Amino acid sequence: MKIVEVKAVRVRLPSRSPSTPPRRPSWAQEAEVANPMSRYPRFKRHRNLWLPKWSTVWCQVTVEDGTFGLGMTSHGSPVAAIINEHLAPLLVGEEALATDFGT
Repeated sequence: MKIVEVKAVRVRLPSRSPSTPPRRPSWAQEAEVANPMSRYPRFKRHRNLWLPKWSTVWCQVTVEDGTFGLGMTSHGSPVAAIINEHLAPLLVGEEALATDFGT
Protein backbone atom coordinates (compact mmCIF):
# COMPACT_ATOMS: atom_id res chain seq x y z
CA MET A 1 0.00 0.00 0.00
CA LYS A 2 1.46 3.33 -1.06
CA ILE A 3 1.71 6.60 0.83
CA VAL A 4 -0.52 9.28 -0.69
CA GLU A 5 0.03 12.16 1.73
CA VAL A 6 2.43 13.29 4.43
CA LYS A 7 1.69 16.54 6.21
CA ALA A 8 2.77 18.28 9.37
CA VAL A 9 0.45 20.58 11.23
CA ARG A 10 1.35 22.82 14.16
CA VAL A 11 -1.15 22.38 16.98
CA ARG A 12 -1.72 24.57 20.01
CA LEU A 13 -3.15 22.35 22.72
CA PRO A 14 -5.03 23.97 25.59
CA SER A 15 -2.81 24.48 28.61
CA ARG A 16 -3.52 22.38 31.67
CA SER A 17 -3.06 23.42 35.25
CA PRO A 18 -1.30 20.88 37.45
CA SER A 19 -3.67 18.93 39.68
CA THR A 20 -1.24 19.21 42.61
CA PRO A 21 1.35 21.86 43.40
CA PRO A 22 4.98 20.89 42.68
CA ARG A 23 7.08 19.84 45.68
CA ARG A 24 10.10 21.66 44.31
CA PRO A 25 10.98 23.80 41.28
CA SER A 26 11.95 22.06 38.05
CA TRP A 27 15.68 21.52 37.55
CA ALA A 28 15.32 23.48 34.30
CA GLN A 29 14.37 26.54 36.35
CA GLU A 30 16.98 26.17 39.07
CA ALA A 31 20.05 24.35 37.75
CA GLU A 32 22.88 26.13 35.98
CA VAL A 33 23.46 24.34 32.71
CA ALA A 34 26.08 24.88 30.02
CA ASN A 35 24.32 25.98 26.86
CA PRO A 36 25.06 28.05 23.76
CA MET A 37 23.94 31.18 25.60
CA SER A 38 26.15 30.60 28.69
CA ARG A 39 28.50 33.42 27.70
CA TYR A 40 25.70 35.90 28.43
CA PRO A 41 25.13 36.34 32.19
CA ARG A 42 21.40 36.90 31.77
CA PHE A 43 20.94 33.39 30.27
CA LYS A 44 23.71 31.40 31.97
CA ARG A 45 21.93 30.76 35.25
CA HIS A 46 18.60 29.47 33.98
CA ARG A 47 18.18 26.97 31.17
CA ASN A 48 14.52 27.84 30.65
CA LEU A 49 15.40 31.42 29.66
CA TRP A 50 16.94 30.41 26.35
CA LEU A 51 14.76 27.43 25.38
CA PRO A 52 12.44 28.26 22.47
CA LYS A 53 8.69 28.22 23.02
CA TRP A 54 7.88 26.02 20.04
CA SER A 55 4.43 24.62 19.49
CA THR A 56 3.49 20.98 19.17
CA VAL A 57 3.62 19.49 15.67
CA TRP A 58 1.60 16.49 14.53
CA CYS A 59 2.56 14.54 11.42
CA GLN A 60 -0.09 12.56 9.58
CA VAL A 61 0.84 9.93 6.99
CA THR A 62 -2.08 8.67 4.88
CA VAL A 63 -2.08 5.61 2.58
CA GLU A 64 -4.21 4.67 -0.44
CA ASP A 65 -7.12 3.13 1.50
CA GLY A 66 -7.44 6.13 3.83
CA THR A 67 -5.63 4.53 6.74
CA PHE A 68 -3.41 7.02 8.52
CA GLY A 69 -0.85 7.21 11.28
CA LEU A 70 0.08 10.08 13.54
CA GLY A 71 3.32 11.18 15.15
CA MET A 72 3.99 14.12 17.47
CA THR A 73 6.92 16.28 18.50
CA SER A 74 7.28 19.49 20.49
CA HIS A 75 9.91 21.04 18.22
CA GLY A 76 7.52 23.28 16.28
CA SER A 77 8.04 25.07 13.01
CA PRO A 78 11.56 23.76 12.23
CA VAL A 79 10.27 20.17 12.22
CA ALA A 80 7.08 21.11 10.33
CA ALA A 81 9.20 22.69 7.58
CA ILE A 82 11.47 19.64 7.30
CA ILE A 83 8.48 17.29 7.07
CA ASN A 84 6.41 19.37 4.64
CA GLU A 85 9.19 20.69 2.40
CA HIS A 86 11.71 17.84 2.40
CA LEU A 87 10.41 14.49 3.65
CA ALA A 88 6.82 14.58 2.34
CA PRO A 89 7.79 14.88 -1.35
CA LEU A 90 10.29 12.02 -0.93
CA LEU A 91 7.81 9.67 0.77
CA VAL A 92 4.68 10.11 -1.35
CA GLY A 93 4.40 7.07 -3.61
CA GLU A 94 6.58 4.86 -1.41
CA GLU A 95 5.39 1.67 0.28
CA ALA A 96 3.95 2.48 3.69
CA LEU A 97 5.04 -0.77 5.30
CA ALA A 98 8.49 -0.94 3.73
CA THR A 99 11.04 -2.36 6.15
CA ASP A 100 13.79 -3.32 3.70
CA PHE A 101 15.22 -0.33 1.87
CA GLY A 102 17.86 -2.25 -0.04
CA THR A 103 21.55 -1.53 -0.13
